[in-house]
Amino acid sequence: MLDQKDLELLQNLMQEVVKESEQNILNSVDKKIAASEQNVISTVDKKIAASERNVISSVDKKIAASERNVISSVDKKIAASERKILSVMDEKLSRSENMILNELDRVQAHLEGDLEKVQKNLEELKQFYKIDKLETDNTSLLLKMYNDMQKEIAEIKTKIA
Repeated sequence: MLDQKDLELLQNLMQEVVKESEQNILNSVDKKIAASEQNVISTVDKKIAASERNVISSVDKKIAASERNVISSVDKKIAASERKILSVMDEKLSRSENMILNELDRVQAHLEGDLEKVQKNLEELKQFYKIDKLETDNTSLLLKMYNDMQKEIAEIKTKIA
């Protein structure tokens, strides 16, 4: 049988073998855990990248659709606004045109009245001028007759004297 020393040596040897075995197991587990972590990280990275691409693609599609909807809505509102503005402008232009035509009619009637007054006054002036001319002619004729008579009287006086 084994004595105490041999037993102790055996025990030490067993402890060393157990320690070495534990170390080998720990090293192997560490390597497998590291490899597993790498696989998990790689898989997660790939899935995250794929998810990011899917999300970005989906967001891009939704943004594009939203932009089309907004542009379409804005175009419709602009067209409606333009129609409304043109309608209001047409109405206001028609009212302005009618006001201007009414004012022109009023001014024309006023000017026609003034023109009739001027024509009446002109006619009166023409008649006055004719009367004045006739009176002037008559006065000249009477003056000539008077002068002729004075000459005749002076001749008769000279003949009588």
